[in-house]
Amino acid sequence: MKRLLLENAQKNNTQSVTSAWSTLQSSRSFLQAIQSQVKASEIATEGISFEYENGSGRSTFDVLQSRSNLISAKINLAEAERNYLLSQYRVLKSVGLLNSDYLNLK
Repeated sequence: MKRLLLENAQKNNTQSVTSAWSTLQSSRSFLQAIQSQVKASEIATEGISFEYENGSGRSTFDVLQSRSNLISAKINLAEAERNYLLSQYRVLKSVGLLNSDYLNLK
């Protein structure tokens, strides 16, 4: 009976670690995609602002819309960074390393 409980606990732990690792990899990829989105939005906003300032056919609305897109991208980046950090902690928790000694907390 105890052996079955131990095997069940090991399977559950393996599943937990696998799930946490998969989530970590996924959140890392998503974070990288959002970082690229922010860079692209910054470049676009800079270009649209430059065109507006030089009278090259861009309107105030174009500038505001590009800045709004940049703000949205930065908000998405903050959320992706948060999710990535949380997924790192979930991996540590699943392998038993989420403690003050390992994290060098005082």
